[in-house]
Amino acid sequence: MNFKTLYKSPVALMLYGVCLCTTVNGQVVQVESAPFTFEPMPKHSAIAITVTTAIANYHYKKVKIDDSLSTRIFDNYLSKLDKAHAVLLASDVKEFEKYRFQMDDALVSGDLSGAFKLFGVYATRMNERAEYALATLKTAQNLSSTDVYDFSREELPWFNSLKEEDQYWNKRIRYELISLKAVNNDEKKAYQTLTRRYEKLKKGLDILKSENAFEVFMNAFTETVDPHSTYFSPKASTEFNMQMNKSLEGIGITFSFQDELPVIISVVKGGPVDKSGKIAVNDRILAIAQGENGEFEDAVGLTQDEVVQRTRGAKGSIVRLRILPAGAALVSKPKEVTIVRDKIILEDQKVKSEVKSVKQGNSTKKIGIISIPNFYFDAAAFNKGDKDYASTTADVRKALKAFETQGVEGVMVDLRNNGGGSLKEAVELTGLFINYGPVVQVRNANGKIQVESDKDSLVVYGGPLTILINRLSASASEIFSAALQDYGRAVIIGEQSYGKGTVQTVYPVGQLTGQNDPSLGSLKFTMAKFYRVNGASTQHRGVTPDISFPSKYESLNIGESALKNVLPYDEIAQARFSPVVGLKGVNELKQHHQERMNASQEFKFLVEDIQKVKESNAKKTTVLDLNKFALEQQKQQADELARLNKRRKLQGLQPVAALGDQTKSAVDYVQDESLQITAELISKSAGKSASK
Repeated sequence: MNFKTLYKSPVALMLYGVCLCTTVNGQVVQVESAPFTFEPMPKHSAIAITVTTAIANYHYKKVKIDDSLSTRIFDNYLSKLDKAHAVLLASDVKEFEKYRFQMDDALVSGDLSGAFKLFGVYATRMNERAEYALATLKTAQNLSSTDVYDFSREELPWFNSLKEEDQYWNKRIRYELISLKAVNNDEKKAYQTLTRRYEKLKKGLDILKSENAFEVFMNAFTETVDPHSTYFSPKASTEFNMQMNKSLEGIGITFSFQDELPVIISVVKGGPVDKSGKIAVNDRILAIAQGENGEFEDAVGLTQDEVVQRTRGAKGSIVRLRILPAGAALVSKPKEVTIVRDKIILEDQKVKSEVKSVKQGNSTKKIGIISIPNFYFDAAAFNKGDKDYASTTADVRKALKAFETQGVEGVMVDLRNNGGGSLKEAVELTGLFINYGPVVQVRNANGKIQVESDKDSLVVYGGPLTILINRLSASASEIFSAALQDYGRAVIIGEQSYGKGTVQTVYPVGQLTGQNDPSLGSLKFTMAKFYRVNGASTQHRGVTPDISFPSKYESLNIGESALKNVLPYDEIAQARFSPVVGLKGVNELKQHHQERMNASQEFKFLVEDIQKVKESNAKKTTVLDLNKFALEQQKQQADELARLNKRRKLQGLQPVAALGDQTKSAVDYVQDESLQITAELISKSAGKSASK
C-alpha cells in the first residue's frame, strides 16, 4: 500500500497576495502567508556548470545536454517536489511549462533562476497546506463517515482548484487522526500530535535555504541521467563520507525515503538493530523516541538529516522506534522496538563460518557454511605492509582450511543481504575456487574493457559448492556468484539478485574546478560497468539462480529494475575462460527441491507472506470510519498473532502473547532447504567421482 505523505518535501502556493483565503468545514478561513522566494548563491552557478560538464564528458552514459534531456529533467524535478500530485495546482504546472525546455540551458549557463522560482512556488503551496491543516485541526472532525480516502494520487491529475485540493486534504487530515487515535485510543492526543506535526512542517519550510533548492534541482538532473549519480551539498557530502567510513555510534541501519517515510534499506551485521532481531530490511519507521520514557516524534516530516540525528547517539543510550513491518497494511498496529546504541563492531561484520550435519535419507553430510556480510578490505593496513590486514578473502581462506580438519564434504557460501564492497576482494575470493582465469570485465566510459583475473593456479577448495543469494545481494556479491556460475563451479540458489552492475566514483566539486573548496560539495557519478566473463551484464537483470525460491521482496519494489533511469542490460564479447567440467544433475536437484517445498509448511507460510504483501500493496483506498478502521486492525492483529504462533509451534517454539514479543525465528527455512540441496549435490559429486 502506498502511503503518500508530503511533510518531508522540501517545499508550496502561487502568489495570491499576502492575505490568502481557504475553507474549513465550509467556512472561509483567513490564512496569512507570504510567498516564498529563493535566489541562487553566487557559487551555485559555478557548481552547476562544473557538474554538468563532468556528467557530459565523463559519465559512462553518453549524455547530451539538450532539449530532450531538459524535458526529462523537468518532469523529474516536478516529481521530486510533488510526486503524489497533492500540493500543486494544475494552473501552477501549466505556468511551469515555459521552463520545460530551459533546464538544459540553465545547467550549461549557470542561470538557475527558473528552477528556483519553481521551488519557491512549491514551498509556498506547501506552506498553504500546513496553514490549512492547522486551521482544520482547531475544529472537531468527522471520524465516522462513508468518505473514501485515496492513499495514492501519483497517477491522478493535479487539482484544478483550491476547493478541490481542500476536499482532498480534509480527508487526508481525518485519515491521519484516525491512524493516530488507533495507536493509543486517545483522540485529544491525536489532535495534539497532528497539530505539532504540521507546526513542525511549517517551521521546516521557514528555514529552507537556497542550498535546499539547489540540491533538489541538481539531483533532479543527475538522477535523470542515472539513479546512482548524485550531487551532495557540503553537509550531505560530510554525512556520506561518515557512512562510508562506518565510524559512527548508532543503531546500525541505512535508510532511504519511500512515500515520505524512512524505509530501512540495509541492516549492518553485528549492529544493535541486527542483534535485536526485531527489525528487518524494508520495515518503515513511523516514529522515534529518545530514552526509555521519551515521547514519540513522527518520522513523517523529518528530513534525512533529522532521522540520522535522532537515531545516532552515544554508546549506551536508548532510542525507541515505532515500526511498521515490510509489507504490512497501514491498518496494522505498529510495533515498538527499544534499541541500545552502540559502536558498530567491525568484527561482527566479518566472515562467519560453521559446520552443520545435514541428514538426507539414510546418510548425513557435513557441510561448511560461510556467511559473508560484505566484501571488506583494509586498504590502509595493506598499503602500510601489514600482513594481517582485514580481508574477506583471507578470512574465507582460513575458514576453508579449518573445514579440511573437520571432515567437511561440501561448502555453502551465504551472500544474502550482502550489498557488495571491494572489487579486489570479489576477484580474489573467486580465485579460491577456480584454477585461474578472468573473473569480471569492466568497461569504462570510453569503451575500454579491462579484465580482472585470478592469476594463480592455486585452488583452496575444489569440492561441491553452492552459493545462496537473495534480492539484496548486490555488486561484488553478483560478480563473485556470476563468475562461479559461468565457470560451472557452483550451483546458485535463492532469488534473482539486485542487479547493480555499475561502478561509481566520488569527486569533490572543488577538485573538479581545480580549487580546494569543501563548500562546493561533491559529485558521485557512474563511470564504468561490470560484465560477466560470458559477456552478459549483471546490470538490471542481476544473477538468476539455478534453483529458485519465491522472493518475499517481489512486491516491495527492491532492486535495480525498480529504479528509474537505470542503465540498460547489454552484452559484450565473452572473455577467454575455461569452464570446469559442467555441473550435471541440476535439473534433478531442482525437481527434488520443488518436491520438498511443496511438502513444507514453512514454504507455504513463505508463499502466504508474499501474497499478503501483494494484497497490501494493491489496496489504495480506505473508508474514513474510526470504528471500521479499529475493527480491521484488531482482526488483522489477531490473524497475524494466530499465524505467528502456528508457525512457532511447528518450529518447536513457545507461543507469544502479543505481536512484537518475538525476535527473529531460530529457524532459517531458506538456509535449511539450501543445505538439503547442497547435501544432494555432495551425493551426486561422490557418485560421479566413484564412477571415474
